[in-house]
Amino acid sequence: MPDQTNRCYPRVPVNLKGTLCILIPEETFQPIVHDVQVCDLSERGAMVEFTSHEATVKALLRATRYCRLSFHAVPDLPERVIGKAVWVQPIGAGETVKCRLGLFFEQAPDETIAKLRAFVEKRLKELAQASNEST
Repeated sequence: MPDQTNRCYPRVPVNLKGTLCILIPEETFQPIVHDVQVCDLSERGAMVEFTSHEATVKALLRATRYCRLSFHAVPDLPERVIGKAVWVQPIGAGETVKCRLGLFFEQAPDETIAKLRAFVEKRLKELAQASNEST
């Protein structure tokens, strides 16, 4: 992954629970739903970790997939945001696989982007304050 200086939008580490709905239309019109751990977040993207069936991971690798990420009980964030999976990193092998997934919120509404931006800015200030207090 690129470091923070190569990013268009600041990304902050988080530890949030969420739900990811992955649309794979050639297999089913019902999204595949996973509980996820949101590991980092920006106003235009996120990285999530989850465990899934190997077939789902392969489907994510084959083509661009659209996903809906819902945040669990985080009042400062939008209830949900839609993005596309831009990279997938399987961790291990087997019938079920842990993986990391990068999401890009390319067409999110302005209100959603504003909430994400405010959350990230607040988190950046918290991180800077914690860093200053530890030195």
